Amino acid sequence: MKNNFLDLLNERLFEFDNQLDVIGIAKHNIFIVGAPRSGTTLLSQLFSGCTSAGYPNNLMAAFWNAPITGALLSKKWTEDKIFTGINKFGQTLDFREPHEFGAYWRSHLLMESMDQPDRASNKLINWKNLKNSLQDISKVFANPVVYKALHLSWFIHETNKILPESKWIWISRDTLDNAMSILNLRRFLHNDIRIWASSKPKGIEKYCIGNPYLEVVAQVELINQWIDSQLKNENKDNWISLSLESLVESPITIFDKVASWSGVEVLDKNLKLASKIIHAEKFEKNQEYQKIKDAYKDFQKRMKINLYE
Repeated sequence: MKNNFLDLLNERLFEFDNQLDVIGIAKHNIFIVGAPRSGTTLLSQLFSGCTSAGYPNNLMAAFWNAPITGALLSKKWTEDKIFTGINKFGQTLDFREPHEFGAYWRSHLLMESMDQPDRASNKLINWKNLKNSLQDISKVFANPVVYKALHLSWFIHETNKILPESKWIWISRDTLDNAMSILNLRRFLHNDIRIWASSKPKGIEKYCIGNPYLEVVAQVELINQWIDSQLKNENKDNWISLSLESLVESPITIFDKVASWSGVEVLDKNLKLASKIIHAEKFEKNQEYQKIKDAYKDFQKRMKINLYE
């Protein structure tokens, strides 16, 4: 009943939302990209709880087909900033905390899953509508808006064409720890490490077939290779990279630098409080860690073979 209610609500609000006249000056967008379980959620929580940035939260995410309505409601009832640092494999708990906004991205990008789409499908996307929608959302918040945008990782070049002032933040994590965390995500979602979870890069079949340890390693490596290949062809002034390890080790210094570069005001008191509870799980003592380590060596060998084929 809950899902049917939200589907019906979004369907009914679609026309109403399109008729809303949003007044203001559009600000730039801040897109956080990276492999799943690389620190994208933590970074989005820091932006939402410790800066002046606008962002889609769990309340706003319920209005994926009526984002202006959602943004207006969110701004009215969730102005107080909150940072918990808590999430269940990327899913935050409080209604004020950031949401991935997946249904919104899937709708605009014509995606049924998080698999990397064919390049030909880009021509079917209404980029003008997406541009107008994102600009209207930023007008509501009257601030730059930050998105944890894993879906948009596949469309960095296309997004920059319509929104050249966008800021991109690429966060990465040690491959072995990142892969272990995705393996645990599979357990959380499916109770089975053999079932795929989250973003799936094209061509991954070349490197792994039916080996979950090799799959998660290849997933991390190929997604990061794709993001690197896209960003290096864009204006260097519009993107920045950092590691989860550096953020955890020096959260105030690193995040203050990243947020200031992004063009948002840092709330020093909130950031100091947040810095005391930031941590990242390490997996060296996990019994599966060696399997991941062996899979990484196997992946590197397969990469060399594919390079010379």
